Amino acid sequence: AGFIPLVIAIIGAIVVVLYSAGKTPISYLPIGEATSGIVMGGLIPLASFYVLTSGNLDFAVVVMSLPQIIGMALIMMTNNTCDIEKDIDSKRRTLPVYLGRKRAKNVYRFLLIAMVLSACSVVFLRFSEGSFVIAFMLVATFPIMRLLWDNPLTQASRVAAMGQICNLNIIVGAFYAAALFV
Repeated sequence: AGFIPLVIAIIGAIVVVLYSAGKTPISYLPIGEATSGIVMGGLIPLASFYVLTSGNLDFAVVVMSLPQIIGMALIMMTNNTCDIEKDIDSKRRTLPVYLGRKRAKNVYRFLLIAMVLSACSVVFLRFSEGSFVIAFMLVATFPIMRLLWDNPLTQASRVAAMGQICNLNIIVGAFYAAALFV
């Protein structure tokens, strides 16, 4: 499809290598969550949009991908917050390790809200015809948001937390796509 998606793919490949390889991989640093979110939630949709629109490189797609960027970062943060003690022992300085469990949970809760609000904002500002879908999204996300809000994000609750955050991503993504489609 051309040079642009190739460049985006190369950037993604470099990040994948840097994420897990080398003396100090990105996964050992407090930027792992943001890096994962930007690459998987932002760059992949940007490349896909470029290919599907036959060469339209519109960086507004990255703004419209904000719910996915935050959602991908939350998947990583869920895992890393549940693994704080293990990560401390293995000398990983992830964002939750750096913040500590209490502050990590506060940032996590803020990001949960930011994910949903970013989807609402994009729909209301750019795709207002689909705004009625947001009410259904809020009703559907409430039970899972509540579970995640109350989840202690410990090693013992990790399996449940990962399922919950993945379900939240699916629900927000599905309703967000429906609102954009309308």
